[in-house]
Amino acid sequence: MIEGSPPASNAGGYKARIGWHPRPEWGTVRNYIEVPNDIGGIDIACKFIFDDGSGSAPLVWHNSDPIPDLGEYARGVHAGDHITIKVSVSGMNGAENVFNQINGMDAGERALMFMDCSDIHEDCGWAWTHEYRLVKSAPGLIELGR
Repeated sequence: MIEGSPPASNAGGYKARIGWHPRPEWGTVRNYIEVPNDIGGIDIACKFIFDDGSGSAPLVWHNSDPIPDLGEYARGVHAGDHITIKVSVSGMNGAENVFNQINGMDAGERALMFMDCSDIHEDCGWAWTHEYRLVKSAPGLIELGR
């Protein structure tokens, strides 16, 4: 076995990295709930847990229409009064299945996946370990936050 640091880039220009690297304004939706209100609509409430560990922001939409991409464990960017969902609930479920399949591969195959990776694992709040496994790393995925 050859020892040393893993390659740090791929042909697409994305720099693959080992470990968790939170990105500004990114986070995870937690404690999501839709509640029928008194005027026939729904109220939506949740917490947005920031990846940088700075805490959470309560979010509430009164008399809203359903928001299809929003839900428990959705991932996105929260800036000011605006939230943009980058990975929907269904996208997160699909990504977790793919990441578990990658983790089930032999070490050499996982290393190749690491070298050929995009940043979708970071969008989903996962990180590569030194054993070339993907693990949940975003605070909102591993704890409820503050």
